[in-house]
Amino acid sequence: MFESVEATVEHAHAVAPLMRAADLAELAASGSEPLESLLRGIRDSVYCRTLLADGVPVMIWGVTQLTDTVWSPWALGTDAINNDRRGFMVFSREELDRVAAQYPVLFNHVDARNATAIRWLQWLGFDVMDPEPIGVDGAPFHPFILRAA
Repeated sequence: MFESVEATVEHAHAVAPLMRAADLAELAASGSEPLESLLRGIRDSVYCRTLLADGVPVMIWGVTQLTDTVWSPWALGTDAINNDRRGFMVFSREELDRVAAQYPVLFNHVDARNATAIRWLQWLGFDVMDPEPIGVDGAPFHPFILRAA
């Protein structure tokens, strides 16, 4: 059901209007717009993919470089990833294994209100830390990190 392909501008235009409410809320709390964020992610990432479900773009994710030794993973998607939750979990674990092999320290922040994303990150093996007020108007975001063994 799921297939990973190189992310394109066309994928961004397909995902942006269907983005999950939690992703939209996180972008708003960080002062970003959906399409703008996806296009910037595609442009700035050292690695960027689109998840297709039956040929339809349902999530775009990537990794941007923060420093010489730290990279920042990001993902924005639609509710369609929930149509096969087990498949998505297996797929995301395999993809993270590939990414972590190439980018051994992954660090970013997640909206403190996004309990589903926080549980997913923890399940993937990220250490999710206490929230910090970094969003617009001090909205709380949890830093999260993964150091590959």
